[in-house]
Amino acid sequence: MSGIPANELKILIAKAAGRCAFRGCGKMLVTTSLEGADPVFSGEACHIIAQSRQGPRGNLIVTEGQRDHHTNLVLMCQEHHLLIDRRPEVYSVGVLRTLKEQHEKNVSALDSRALPAPKMQDEILRSTCFEVTQMPGFEEVRNNPHHSHPAGSARANGRKNGKRHTNSHLPQTQLKLAIAVQQRRLGQAKLKQTREKLRRSPKREPGIEG
Repeated sequence: MSGIPANELKILIAKAAGRCAFRGCGKMLVTTSLEGADPVFSGEACHIIAQSRQGPRGNLIVTEGQRDHHTNLVLMCQEHHLLIDRRPEVYSVGVLRTLKEQHEKNVSALDSRALPAPKMQDEILRSTCFEVTQMPGFEEVRNNPHHSHPAGSARANGRKNGKRHTNSHLPQTQLKLAIAVQQRRLGQAKLKQTREKLRRSPKREPGIEG
């Protein structure tokens, strides 16, 4: 790999997924040690058109930059690198380009299946909030025809303009206060009903059966 730019090597290894591109091999090009040493990368960047004119398949006319470009390199294990360079008449430029193209295409297809593109889905948001149209506990005031509102108030101005006034935009503090008042009134009414029932029920002398 002498003289090959580091970026070209990285692109080559990435496109080949770190495996030998020779047909039927596909070996992962990382060698581990039985003695516990750190694993090492054992792949080799093979020139399709040789790095020099004297090398295998090096008689084609290309620029010096094209010889070390990742498109002119194919990743292989040491065994198959030796094979293609010893038999250049069998493993010609056309054959090696086909091996490289097919291997990188297979890697790309595996990546697309392993990491499918996320599908964009439309989501419908539903709200459980309801508009507040009146203050709880003040229904009887609103329906009282004898009740008057101060001049200039929102309700009085609404009557002048022929519009119905609602309390849908009342502050939360007023709303909470109205709810508390309503709960208190309901409690007092219930207590009053209980007392009335006790008052009307017939009294019995203790120890005398009816």
